[in-house]
Amino acid sequence: MPGIRALLAVWVAGALSAPAWAQEPAADDPEYPVVLGMHQVTGDAYDKDPFGPVLQVSDFERLLDWLRANGIRTLSMDEYCAAIRQPDPPRDAVLLTVDDGYETVYTELYPRLREYGMKMTAFVITDRVGKKNEINPHQPWLTWEQCREMSDSGFVDIEAHAARSHQEIKGQRAGQIVTSPWMVTRLYDPSTGVVESEEAYRARVRDELRNAADTIETHVGRRPRGFCWPFGVTNEFAIQACREAGYLANFTLNKKMADLSCRTRFHIPEQEEEALALLTPRPERSAELYPLEGGPSVEPIAITSPAQPASYDPPRPILPLALAGGGAIVVWGLLYLLLFRHDLD
Repeated sequence: MPGIRALLAVWVAGALSAPAWAQEPAADDPEYPVVLGMHQVTGDAYDKDPFGPVLQVSDFERLLDWLRANGIRTLSMDEYCAAIRQPDPPRDAVLLTVDDGYETVYTELYPRLREYGMKMTAFVITDRVGKKNEINPHQPWLTWEQCREMSDSGFVDIEAHAARSHQEIKGQRAGQIVTSPWMVTRLYDPSTGVVESEEAYRARVRDELRNAADTIETHVGRRPRGFCWPFGVTNEFAIQACREAGYLANFTLNKKMADLSCRTRFHIPEQEEEALALLTPRPERSAELYPLEGGPSVEPIAITSPAQPASYDPPRPILPLALAGGGAIVVWGLLYLLLFRHDLD
């Protein structure tokens, strides 16, 4: 029994310490500057949106408050593309990004960015700009007039997310007939059983990347420098084609590619705490790369949603901690009974 009890004690101690090991950072160094990504934004705390993920405007304001209080700079796309090519990228700067091109970028985020004097990148799906949102009528798409105004202001860069590729298609991937993202799938015609050739697939991807850039340049007057992969999915050929199309950086979600131009992003709100923990205020480094020349003189824009509280309190994993604490109590109780209880006989 003493041997068994000792073995149990070692096993339980190891089990209880496992969560600490699991929380250790990954071996790969984080990419700097940190990139934050978001999607739908709403100013109505009671808006029930089935298409999530949704970020409340109050959370966006608290994020901006935290960045300002900690001396973290927000970068334009040009500044970001210059920063990632530095041998010592700044750790006190972030690239804020928002995907898809919902109108709330203009009605909710843009006024607040002007108020705070901060910058952001909006990745738009060019084939949907100015059209009715058939997917989610509660979230209209941006118009080209809104995109042009934001771009001219210097607060919001209009970059490319897709033209027609933000969809899943039936095709061949890794030798299997599947439904998967447009950018990484060779088309399959079920009526004939014919699969798109490799050459046709590559031409289609190249055309898509150029078309998105050409459309933004035509309507906004500035050629995009960044491309955000639909669904966060890409491959080596697509990244190469992206560079050939003139993009200086391209972005996934939570995927690290062995390519300088392909950058990972932290999605908020669920990964916000993890991302902000990586930021180290070093104002002297950021100022060296991007000297301030005085903020633009702007008139305030009316905000459509009610004023929100200006405090910031990062979310904490209350439920997991509670479950872990309860589990620890149970395990220690069992260990006590096994090791220290007296025989009643």
